[in-house]
Amino acid sequence: MTFERAPANADFTEHGQVPSLLIGRYGDPAAILPEAARSRWQALQQRREDAKALSMPLVDAISELRLDVQREQARHRQLTLPRSASGFGLRASTEKEPTDDVQVRDVERRIRIMAEEMRRKETLLQDRAARTSSVGRLVERIEAWLQGGIPGCNRVVDHGEIDVAALKQRGETSEMATLERLRRRLRELAADRHRVESAPLPSSEAIAKARAEIEALAQQGEPDVDALIEVGAPIKWPQVQQRLDLVGFAINKAGEAQLGGIAQGEVIDHTALDFWFEKDERLAKIEALIRKRSDDKTALSQEVRAEKLAEIYGDRLEVERQEAALIWRMLEAGQSVELREDTDIKAVLGVTLEVDNRPQRPFAEAAGYSHVIDVIGPR
Repeated sequence: MTFERAPANADFTEHGQVPSLLIGRYGDPAAILPEAARSRWQALQQRREDAKALSMPLVDAISELRLDVQREQARHRQLTLPRSASGFGLRASTEKEPTDDVQVRDVERRIRIMAEEMRRKETLLQDRAARTSSVGRLVERIEAWLQGGIPGCNRVVDHGEIDVAALKQRGETSEMATLERLRRRLRELAADRHRVESAPLPSSEAIAKARAEIEALAQQGEPDVDALIEVGAPIKWPQVQQRLDLVGFAINKAGEAQLGGIAQGEVIDHTALDFWFEKDERLAKIEALIRKRSDDKTALSQEVRAEKLAEIYGDRLEVERQEAALIWRMLEAGQSVELREDTDIKAVLGVTLEVDNRPQRPFAEAAGYSHVIDVIGPR
């Protein structure tokens, strides 16, 4: 059983509307998915189980081969040990010259064949383990999303089918070529996002932020003279908490031992006080430094940055929808291909989120898929 919070817009007839209530969800959290998305989700879970099942026989086979190789190696040692060491005294093969003894040659051939087969199975196991890990992480991400990653007041609806046949462009002779083009486009979008996120702020925005920071610091450093004016009390200077490490030494029977501690207290905030005294001069120097270091040719304002990132996200989601639809088609055809573990979940399942603007419903209807747990409290 998992728990979630009831919708904030649920209508509680007896007690009125409340922000949230803890309810227990029984059954499959994927029940909120449309039918097509639920089928894809079940297919992913089955792929994870199939991948695990395919790996286990390989693990057993590799273990058996390893034991067989060890037995043959022991037999080889016995055959090639000198007679004085209780061996048979036969000659082993070298890099330049094979042995002329039939028994030793047969043992070496079996060792070589089994070692090659073991390496082949280990490579296959690594590939299957990577696939199991990849699909496993994707399944875990979707599980977390279903159990608590969907924003409140949103419902999951079907996105609609994508015409996979129309994705192929001129010169693409296979679905794999189309898939590679889509993934190349995703790498380009990732590079675009990195450039946008790495772009500096324009000097005007940087100066505005610096000015706000200095203004706040100067205001914090303003001395309080009210008590001086009213009753002749001392000026109250701006204070700041300061922490100092203390180190001491103690002598005991075992010798000298170091002791540690801290001292903490309020002291005059000289930094804030200095900015209050010389705010304009310091601000002018900071502004000059910002103008000198800024690169307005490559800079992006916060507004433009947010717009570009939103555009990149939209483009990426659309390409990922195409990629996922193509992969599902290829999997149905029995091709060896996997969904990327970091693919957008909405693209994997073929769904989209809609704001639920339906009228408020009674609580019993809002929690129709669940059972309300008993609230322990005053009776």
